[in-house]
Amino acid sequence: MKLLSFALSGAIALSSTMTVFAKDVRVAKIGHGVTEAAALHKGLTHFAELVEKKTNGSLKFQVFPNQQLGGDRELIEGLQFDSVDVTAEFGALCQRVFCF
Repeated sequence: MKLLSFALSGAIALSSTMTVFAKDVRVAKIGHGVTEAAALHKGLTHFAELVEKKTNGSLKFQVFPNQQLGGDRELIEGLQFDSVDVTAEFGALCQRVFCF
């Protein structure tokens, strides 16, 4: 019974992955360290909505506020290791620029 449920969950995961590839949807992560009430977060959320609309849903951004993906250093390292796609960094590491 456990083997059947494991195989079934694997098949569901594989079919959902195939659906994502069939639609050619790219999902990118934006991480930052400010709260959801900050203008930066609201601007990034609006940017994500505009990109999704202009690309007809083929490119989507997920915005992670409040250092959910890490602090300043972790976000910069995440860019290097492809765990983060975009960060809006205000620390000394980037000197107030958007990092891609």
